[in-house]
Amino acid sequence: MKTRIQRATTLHSQFGMSMNAALAVARAEHYNATGSAFAHNDGTHEIKIYTTIGDDWFGFTPTDLAGELDRCDGGDVTLRINSPGGNVWDAVTCYNLIQDYPGSVTAIIDGEASSAASFLPMAADRVEMSAAGLMMIHNAWVLAVGNAGELREVAETLDKVDGIIADIYAVRSGGDASDFAGLMEEETFLTAEEAAGLGLVDHVRPLASKPDTEYVDMAAAAGKRTAHARSEIAKMAVASIGVDR
Repeated sequence: MKTRIQRATTLHSQFGMSMNAALAVARAEHYNATGSAFAHNDGTHEIKIYTTIGDDWFGFTPTDLAGELDRCDGGDVTLRINSPGGNVWDAVTCYNLIQDYPGSVTAIIDGEASSAASFLPMAADRVEMSAAGLMMIHNAWVLAVGNAGELREVAETLDKVDGIIADIYAVRSGGDASDFAGLMEEETFLTAEEAAGLGLVDHVRPLASKPDTEYVDMAAAAGKRTAHARSEIAKMAVASIGVDR
């Protein structure tokens, strides 16, 4: 962890990245691509994207997703996500693959859905998010070198990319792209409830709790132990004053 933080600090100071972006790069350098699909007995399929997105981020690629979807053969798919993001265009391609898939797709954000990983699942028929999860949306960024004119062109391109991403959120939510553009500009972290409030998530998956019956049984057992203890104390009190029973 110390190495990743040092790397992120270097990227932040030398290239002017935000710390969140720098941490994402540092994390990506340590990621292995982990995407897998398997079939359940009921004919449904599950794909996990528990990594970064894009070949240049050492992560899960559109080619990977296309192959996994082919194996799902039109059946219903659950897409589980825990990712810090990655390459915008690879995520856009994954978005389009999901949109064009003939079967039903349910995206579940198990942990993190940041940057490119936040808009990728917006193409799913249903989006669910763990109450313990977190979504981060922000403007696109890039490392660039060149003269003033070239860098101005890069900035103009980034503005267009930001507009495309804001449109994705807006279409999903039924809201205005300008509202999401403002949230992206601020680099906004969203809880599951906040994401649902914006219309980006259809269902918040609750935190796990013990069944109520377990609590009732525990209370009953505690009551029995208390009653027994009081009975024993009463017996000792009676014996101590020499009263026969």
